[in-house]
Parts: sequence; structure tokens; C-alpha cells
Amino acid sequence: MKPSDDRRLMALYNLDILDTAPTEQFDRVIRLACRLFNVPIALVSFIEDDRQWFKAKRGLCLTETPRVVAFCDWTVRSADVHVVEDASADERFRDNPLVTGDPHIRFYAGAPLSFEGEQVGSVCVIDKLPRSLSREQLATLRDLASITEDLLVLHKTGKEISKKNEALKSANTHLARLAITDELTGLMNRRAFEEELLRRIANAQNDPFALHYIDLDYFKALNDFAGHAAGDEALERIARAIETSLPQQSVAARLGGDEFAVLHSCRDEAHARNIAASLIENIRRSQTGFNRSPHQLSASIGTAINRDSTVAASDIVACADDACYSAKVSGRNRFRVYSGEMAEQSLGLNSARIVGDLLEAMDDGRLQLFGQEIRYVDQPDAWSGRVEVLARLIGRDGRKIPPGVFITAAERFGMAATLDRWIFRTAMEKYGSLVGRWNNLRLGINLSAQSLSDPDFWNFVNEEIARSGASHSHIVFEITETATVTNFDAAQRFVSEARAASCRVSIDDFGTGLSSFDYLRRFPVDTIKIDGSFVSNLIDSRFDREIVKSVKSIADSIGCEVVAEKVEEERTLSVLRSLGITFAQGFWLHRPQPLAEILSEAYSPKLLANQ
Repeated sequence: MKPSDDRRLMALYNLDILDTAPTEQFDRVIRLACRLFNVPIALVSFIEDDRQWFKAKRGLCLTETPRVVAFCDWTVRSADVHVVEDASADERFRDNPLVTGDPHIRFYAGAPLSFEGEQVGSVCVIDKLPRSLSREQLATLRDLASITEDLLVLHKTGKEISKKNEALKSANTHLARLAITDELTGLMNRRAFEEELLRRIANAQNDPFALHYIDLDYFKALNDFAGHAAGDEALERIARAIETSLPQQSVAARLGGDEFAVLHSCRDEAHARNIAASLIENIRRSQTGFNRSPHQLSASIGTAINRDSTVAASDIVACADDACYSAKVSGRNRFRVYSGEMAEQSLGLNSARIVGDLLEAMDDGRLQLFGQEIRYVDQPDAWSGRVEVLARLIGRDGRKIPPGVFITAAERFGMAATLDRWIFRTAMEKYGSLVGRWNNLRLGINLSAQSLSDPDFWNFVNEEIARSGASHSHIVFEITETATVTNFDAAQRFVSEARAASCRVSIDDFGTGLSSFDYLRRFPVDTIKIDGSFVSNLIDSRFDREIVKSVKSIADSIGCEVVAEKVEEERTLSVLRSLGITFAQGFWLHRPQPLAEILSEAYSPKLLANQ
């Protein structure tokens, strides 16, 4: 490549026309040229580094020639039409093989073609007899070149549109696949699983099926001990193990977290048992050599068989979940096929049923907002203005369902973000205007990994705050340190936007996993809440005291407040005081109570008078 040719060749390659098929538009130009100039040969040619290539040709059998014999090479170096009246008498061309041999060129006239400001080729007319061109004919050849340049632009535009259409088609295909696929494992996602389950139910009388509900054993221990990257690797291994166990006409799905499901046509219970046993064994084998935790990962599987086309999907899932619970309490690393006694064994605390109950409770008043105050370590009876908002669920039978049960169920079934939105919206609707009048009040709102990973969650927060009368400075978002964030870009963007708008961000349960300090790197936070497991044994454990002291030192260095969780006796406060901890939370300081009562007491005339 000649140095002076670099820009010209770059423009030619950007045109993306070399070695493309003939087209009618360019062929029409050379037919017109032959008629206008009464010549036997006309070409649209492009000059590459070492060759001349013809996009359109008439009267010539060749598709390309070496550049060294190309008349058009002189044209692309000319400012205007390049004319050779008699090549046999021109010392530049008289020994050219295209002159001495076929096609015996005598006359040549070429007008340069420009693209992106560089001359990349030519439109030329050729005769086997010497001749000249009039001024009008020169103008005509220039016009033909101008028309051809317009075709070059159309060609490039068409190429770009074609590429964009292909990219759009590919993106749509990718989005369609993402809509039904779990991003980490490549298995079917919950939404697609639910649609497949409904389809199989509709055809169950003709094609009975089995549902295997798979819940991993000790997965949280792996995440806490080895970090989320190890957890993700384990999930991918398990997904591949599940796929190797699948019979014909079956599908596998990741439902969320560490739960999976398999649907397959089922002849009888023995068939379902064989598949479940294969799943147990293959999942166990997938972890061979993958020792990242004190406990070996395994699976508990609940199996439900269905032949009824009228049954509700939630009932089948509930049966499989009951069977899975039975497998868990029987010792893990095993499967159970559903029987009626299992529903009694689970005491009604079936995750599928609880999620259904939770959704109903959001509308009928059984889901309620509670709160727990965060108190000053030095003044444990004083009002600090800090309250963590909690949710409490009353079951259909009037029993209180423990938060650890219904929150875990919401996470399992992909409803954690729905619960987060309900809590935030309800808090803002009921108490936003009141909160807005209390400058130093801060409401702590717990966020699940699902909400943090949702790119639209910040817009939701802004809209609710704007409607409520509160301000961003009244809100503290609490991120659970052990939460499995799937979209760190979205989570980091949320934290940045929240803090920029004067919301505060707190890391909850800090210190329970290897990802603790990674979270501090990724998320600029205002408060670190030390996990209660390090606080409850402060009096007797020197190790825990050193952990708390270290966290306090780190927090001071990055300008964070520290809250000690799970303070359950007065002596713990003395130790926290000696370690320089300012805030604490726990049953000894304040037991959760309805949020309305907390705010009502805080806004009593007596307290107002003391502010």
C-alpha cells in the first residue's frame, strides 16, 4: 500500500462495494454510457491496492485486472476527466497488454468517482479506434460520474440499513431469548416455566407430567463462605447437571436464587422417581472437586405428578414444594413424591401458598408496616429519629407468619421486588406528609437484590416521594450485604442516584460474607450496620470485639456511621460504648411495633416541645 493511498483505500473499504454482485442500477449507467458515446465498452471500476475491479461492465469479459495495467489508475489520480485519444501512440500505454492485446484499447475517457472526499474509482468509456471528446461529451461523462456517485451513497446507505436491520433482528432475537431465559444458567426462567406449566396442565389428561421442584442444600453457606462468584459457578454447574438428567419432552428452569424445576411427560410414579434419583445423583456429582464451602452442595427435590387438566398451577407447585420440604426435614440430598400427609407436615408454611397469601394480604390489610427504632448508644432512651421500616404478615388463619418465612418465599418466587415496592409506596402514601414535617426523621427501607438490579426502580422511588410530600433526605435505603445482586451496573447506578438526590444508603448485615468489602468498593454508603452475629457475643468473644473495632475503624476512614444490630442486653451497650459505636438496634432497645404508633409517639406534643 502506498502511503499516499491510505486515505483513498480507507474510503474504498468503508464503501464496502468490492466483490459485490452486479446490480441493475450500475448496469444501467454503463448501458447509457455506451449509447451516449457510441462505444463498445463502458465500465464502473474501483482501484484497490493491487487490482482494478469492475462493479459494472459492458463489452468486456474480465471482472478485474492488475492495477499496473489499469487506465483508471490514472483517472483516480486526476482532478477531472482523464482522456487518452490514442493509447497506441501514448508512451504511457502503448506497451500495455490491454492495448497490444485484447480488447485492443485505443480510446479511453474516465471520470473519477469520489466517496468520503477520496477518489476511489471511475466511470469510463472505451473504444477500439482513436477518437476525441467534445466539450459537451466531457460534461456528459462528468454527469454520469455524478449519477454514479449518488448510487455509491445509496449503496452505502443500503448496506448500513441492512446491517442495522440485521442487528435489530439479532437484538430482537436476543431479547426474545432473554425474556424466556435465565441469564446466568441459560435455562428457562420463571416466566417461561409458568407458561410451560399452564400448557402442560391443559394437556394433562392426554399427556400426564411430573414436576420436580429442586431446592439446593447449603447454598447460602457457600455464598457466605466463598462469595457470590463461587455461588454463580456452582449454579452453572448444577444447571448443566440438570440438563444431563432430562428425558425427552422435558424442560428445565431456574426459578430464582437456588431453586430449579423440571417438567417432563410421565408414564407413572416409577418413571418420576427414576428421573428424580438421576437429578439427585448428577447434581451431587457436579460438585466433585468444587470444594468451596464446609458443606458439600446437594439438592432436596419434591416431585408432584399430575393427570388433571382442571387443577390450578399454584396447587401443583404447592404440592411439589410440600414434597421438597419433606425431603429437607428428612435429611436433605434426597427426593420425595407428594402425598397428602406432606401438607400437614409443612404446617401450611408452603412457599407457594405463602406467596399467594402475601399478594392477597397487600390488598386486604393483612400485610402491615411495623418499625424498629435505632437508638443512641449513649442515650438509649432518647428519640434518635431513625426507624427501620419492617413488614409483618398475618395469615388467612390469623396466625403471624414469621418475616424470615414470607420474605424468603417472596425471594424464591421472584416477588421480592413487588414486596419492596409495596412497602415503600405504602410508607410514602400513609406517612409521607407527616415525615416531610420532621427534618431529622429517617426511615430505613430494606431493598432486595431484585429491586437493586431493576433499572426502573429509581424512577419508581422518585415518583412516590414526589407524590408523598416527603423529601429524599428522609429516606435511608438498606442493602443486605448477602443479597445476590444480578445487575451490578443497575445497582451502582441506583446507589449513585439515590445519594446524589440526598437519600442515604446503608449496608445491612455487614460482615456475614466474603463480599462485604467488595460491596464497600462498589457502593458508596453512608452507614454500615454490623451483623448481629458479631454483636450478640461481644461480651464473651474477643474475636467479635476485634471485628466490631475493625469495622468501626474502616467506617471512620471512609466517613460512615456505624450501627450495631441485635443488641439484646444492657451489658452489650457498655462494650459498644467503649468501642466508640454511636448507634445500636435490637430488642433490648426497642421491640418492633406498628409504624403508626412509633410516629404518633414521636410526634406527641411533649416530644415536639423538646425538639
